[in-house]
Amino acid sequence: MTTLVAVRTALKAPDSEHAAVFTSLLDSGNLVPYKSKESISRKLGLAEADCYPRLGKKQAPIGLRTPPALKELHEICLRDFPMAREYFGDRLVYCPQTDTPTDDDAVEMKEEETGMRTINDMRNAEAGANGTIVTFPSESLEELCSQGYEPPENLLRAAMTTCTILPRNTLLPLHHSNEGTTFTTLLSGSVIWIIWPPTEHNIRSLRTAYENFADDFDETQIDVAGALEGGMTFAQSAGEGMRIPAFCAMMCLSTTTSVLATYAHITVQDFIATLHKLPLLRAWFRTELDGTRKQSDFNASILRCLDLMLNGDPDDEDRDAFKLEHAKDGLLDQLLGAWDKVKDHVAAMMGPTDCKTMECIWEAFLISAKGRECRICNKRVANKQKLMKKHFVEAHWSKVKASKRVDSMEAMDEEGNGAELVETVEESAPNEVAGGDAMEVDE
Repeated sequence: MTTLVAVRTALKAPDSEHAAVFTSLLDSGNLVPYKSKESISRKLGLAEADCYPRLGKKQAPIGLRTPPALKELHEICLRDFPMAREYFGDRLVYCPQTDTPTDDDAVEMKEEETGMRTINDMRNAEAGANGTIVTFPSESLEELCSQGYEPPENLLRAAMTTCTILPRNTLLPLHHSNEGTTFTTLLSGSVIWIIWPPTEHNIRSLRTAYENFADDFDETQIDVAGALEGGMTFAQSAGEGMRIPAFCAMMCLSTTTSVLATYAHITVQDFIATLHKLPLLRAWFRTELDGTRKQSDFNASILRCLDLMLNGDPDDEDRDAFKLEHAKDGLLDQLLGAWDKVKDHVAAMMGPTDCKTMECIWEAFLISAKGRECRICNKRVANKQKLMKKHFVEAHWSKVKASKRVDSMEAMDEEGNGAELVETVEESAPNEVAGGDAMEVDE
C-alpha cells in the first residue's frame, strides 16, 4: 500500500493514540508517496538508490518471498528465542517495559516472561499490545535468508538475521538506520513507515535531537520529525521486503502484531561514508542505556576493519583478502582522500588506548608503502622507519581533545593497560631494510 490514501486508510484501522502522530505528519504536506521517490530525489539533488528505500516482494530474500505460515513462524520463535537468550543473554532487546522489578533476578525473569508473552500473542494479530518489543538472532530465519544470497562486492561484514516482533499498535519513534544497507522483510502483520533520506539537513537535525535528548532524556527533544525534509510514507504488507540505505531517519507503527526478519551488510564504501557521519553516531550512543558498550564495540570494529583494509593479515588468507589494492582512484585512494576530513571525528570517538592503536595501524601501512612519500599527502619522508609515525601524528592525526572518550574492549587487557590490537599491529610492522625503507608487502 504505497499511496497516501492507502496509508490514511491503514491508520484508521488501529485504535491507537500513535496514529495521530502519523496523521499529523501527513496533514503537514511534507510527506510524499512511495511512487514519488524519483521526483523528490531529483528535487533534493540525491541519487535515488542511495537515499530512499525500495519496497516489494522482489526485495525479500528468495527463501522468504513466500513467508512461513503463522503457525510455523510461531514454532520458529519458540525454538530460536530460548537458544538466542542462552547465548546472547542481556544483549537481546526487550523494550519498552513497565512495572519492571528492581531485583536483578526478578528483572531477568520479567524480561523472559514478557518476551514469551509477546511470542505467544503473535498468533493473534488483534491481541492487546503488551508494550514489549522482542528482537533476537534467529538461526532458522538466517538459513531462509541465506537462500540465493549473493554478497555485494567489497563486503566487510554481514549481520546475522534477527527476528523482531512488534505488538499491535507499537510505535518505533524517530531513529536512524545503521551504517550499512538493511533488508527487512515483513513475515506477518502490517507496518506503516515514514522514512527520510540521509541529507545533510536531516543528519544534522537528528544529531542535534540526540544531543538535546541525552542532556536530560526529555522525549520532546527527539520529536523533530516535522523539521526533516523529503519524507516518504507507505504501508508494508506481509511478504514484502524493504531495502533501506544507510543513515535514513525513520519511524514506524504496527497496525497489527507484526513479525520482521532483518539483516544488514556493510561494504568498504559504507565504511568510508560512515567516517563522515561519526558525529551523529557519537551523539546517538549517548542516548542509549548501554551506549558505552555499543560505542566500545563500534570502536573495535573501526580499528579491526581499518587495519585489515590497510595492512591485511599475511597469516590468514581470508582476512588478508580484505586488504585494499593499490589502484588509481580505487577504494584505497578514496579512503586516503577522506582521512584528513574525518580524522577529528574518528579521534573524538576513541579513548587513549584506541588512539595509540590507530597510530600504529597507520604507521604500519605508511612504512610498508612503496617509495619515500606519505601515501596520504605525498610529502617526502626521508627516513620512513624513524620519522613516518611522527609525520602521521603531526600532519594526519587529530589535535582535538574530546570531553569523554571510550576505548574499545578489544583494545584493553584485563588490567586496562595493554592493547591487544596495538600488539597485533606492532608485531606485523615490516622489518627495516637498507636505506630505511620497508619491503613492499604486496610482493
